[in-house]
Amino acid sequence: MSHGYGEDALVKQAAVELLEELGWDTVGAYGEFGRPGADGRSALGRETEAEVVLTARLRPALVRLNPEASGEAVEDAGEETERVRVIDWSDPANNDLLLCSEFWVAGEMYRCRADLLGFVNGMPLLFVELKAAHRRLELAYDGI
Repeated sequence: MSHGYGEDALVKQAAVELLEELGWDTVGAYGEFGRPGADGRSALGRETEAEVVLTARLRPALVRLNPEASGEAVEDAGEETERVRVIDWSDPANNDLLLCSEFWVAGEMYRCRADLLGFVNGMPLLFVELKAAHRRLELAYDGI
């Protein structure tokens, strides 16, 4: 198959460009663990592929969206019953939007790679699996 007519060029890159136009930051995450950050974690701040919440992006968003909450309440969010805002629904521009292409996730049973995974304030909320327009949909499920 010609390079210009594959799934990446026809479908994925078009989707990435559209989301960039809508204000999403984008990053290719295929080799995420091959280029660790200064703290030894991946470029996205994950320690392992099993982590799917980007805490390095979530914590600043919690502080920004909850200025009345104590630092302790923000740090303990999820561990104790505290009400904090995670998404700013009234002012969407106040949210941190990140789209990762080729994002690896490892679980107990298997490891997989999402074509596109969208994070809102570090929380994975958008999952997109893409196939070229000429591919039959059932083949995506059958793995052929």
